[in-house]
Amino acid sequence: MNNVIEAVEFKFKCAKYHYQQSLKVMLELKEENIHIFISEFCGMMESLHSAIEIANACTYKQSPADAIAFRKSLKAIEIAELEYLEQFLKANRKGNVFEFLDEKTIQIIPIPKKTQMGNYEMRNVETYIKEIMECAERVIYEFIHIYSKSTIHFDQSWRILDMNRASILCKECGGVVTSILGHIGNLNEISLKEKAHLLPQRSYVYGHELIQADLLPWGGANEISENEIIVPIETLSFDVKKEGATGCCGPDSSEFNIYCINGHAVGKEAADCWMPHFIRFPLSRVIRNEVL
Repeated sequence: MNNVIEAVEFKFKCAKYHYQQSLKVMLELKEENIHIFISEFCGMMESLHSAIEIANACTYKQSPADAIAFRKSLKAIEIAELEYLEQFLKANRKGNVFEFLDEKTIQIIPIPKKTQMGNYEMRNVETYIKEIMECAERVIYEFIHIYSKSTIHFDQSWRILDMNRASILCKECGGVVTSILGHIGNLNEISLKEKAHLLPQRSYVYGHELIQADLLPWGGANEISENEIIVPIETLSFDVKKEGATGCCGPDSSEFNIYCINGHAVGKEAADCWMPHFIRFPLSRVIRNEVL
């Protein structure tokens, strides 16, 4: 954890250094030192983006619920600024994005938008440099706070937990499908990392919870639906039959490959290389058997 935080803080220190140098040159901006200002400004932008990307990626892996909730809490103007930062860097790497109106005034020419047609309006560099620095600093340190402290951005008050532990049975014949499990208490324990276990051992979660929490592993036709119960792969009962199924390096949960002791199709395994791993049981095929 410390290595991640140190990396982010180092990148942000680099950004602040370039920022201070940019302001210093801006005070005495002349034709012969404009290239120095542009170099420092671009160095600041690259460092800010790098710090945000590292902080975002690491926070998402450790606590996706909090990371997603924080992103949702950002103001529209902050989201727009982060998108602009990314688009600026893409445009700047391809060619010149600056226009010099005079020795004292530098503009960023209109650059393409990320998710919409058209271009952003031209921006004054002197005004923009202070705005993006303040916005980026808040976002970076909020991600660090989530990563290191597991904050309470994610509100779970809407959840109703199953108080009793339970095993999953085949709805058609009553055959035991899983070991005894408990309803996961904290959705922050869910991991959306590729090849990792989606859930902690001996826990389960409902599909509608993942949907409401915006914690679905992927998008597409075979995505988890509301009326499903999700469990770790290792919780399957020893007499359950598991067959191979469609996928790249493993089953992708697009078809049934989990069968109860009597051969009834009950579940779909997600164990491909590009996804977290778990078993999904449609509630039309299984029932919860509470252990009192």
